Amino acid sequence: MTAPTSTSSRERLRAPALIIAAAVLASAGPSVWAHAAPARPQAPAATPPAVQPSQTAEELARQAAAVAQRGDMALAAKMFHAAFRLSRSDWAYLYSAARAEQLAGDIEAARRDYKQFLKEAPPDHALRARAKKYAEEVEIKYDEAMQAQQTEQLKLAAAARKRSDANDSAQALRVVGWVALGVGAVGLGVGAWGYAAASAERSDLEALTTPPPQEPIRAISYAEAQSRADSIRGDLRLGSGLMAGGVALLAVGGWLVWPTRAGSSPAPTVAVALSGRPSVQLGWSF
Repeated sequence: MTAPTSTSSRERLRAPALIIAAAVLASAGPSVWAHAAPARPQAPAATPPAVQPSQTAEELARQAAAVAQRGDMALAAKMFHAAFRLSRSDWAYLYSAARAEQLAGDIEAARRDYKQFLKEAPPDHALRARAKKYAEEVEIKYDEAMQAQQTEQLKLAAAARKRSDANDSAQALRVVGWVALGVGAVGLGVGAWGYAAASAERSDLEALTTPPPQEPIRAISYAEAQSRADSIRGDLRLGSGLMAGGVALLAVGGWLVWPTRAGSSPAPTVAVALSGRPSVQLGWSF
């Protein structure tokens, strides 16, 4: 009785390998399913795949192979994992799960399972060579994905630095704008006061040199009148210049402080990251 039991056990162990050879190893050319219209995958159970208590690893593997032939690699990978949990000694199930994950595009899961297979499966396993080959392919894809992710992170970091520099420039320009507003207001006030004082002094000088009728003529020398007239003209020019400069500074300060140039929308993060051309914005928030 011992010999038949041993023979039956060996046959059961060889059966999964035959399933794998027929279903998964044939999937080495993924274009077979890429050009075929895959069937609509059925809605999984609450904990997919549903494993019946009496279901064996071999039955699960057969179902997984059928699912893989329909093109649902993600579900097939879950079913192969379930089969492997039922039969931890049959490493072909783990290999098949990794291969299905690879074809499904789940690079991280395939990388993990290939590594476990190559680390724990017997050195003379029939699928080791294929696992090593596909593991190398997955590593290349993984490295490319990591490099792309790092490149994207560098772009985002550069965009963040550009936005930070733009914000710093905006703050500095706003400070300059407020200073210009203050200086312009002071200049406008001083210039207006000086111009008004010079105008009043000019009126007094005109009253002295050309008195109205019936008014006594007050004596003033020509030299004194000329000197006062020159001083008044200088004060008028100074007052006019201070007012003009004050108005100009008020205009520049208002332009620097008022946020009409940047608009009301946030800084264009994506535009900066994609184009690589930073746009200096002078600020919008107060």
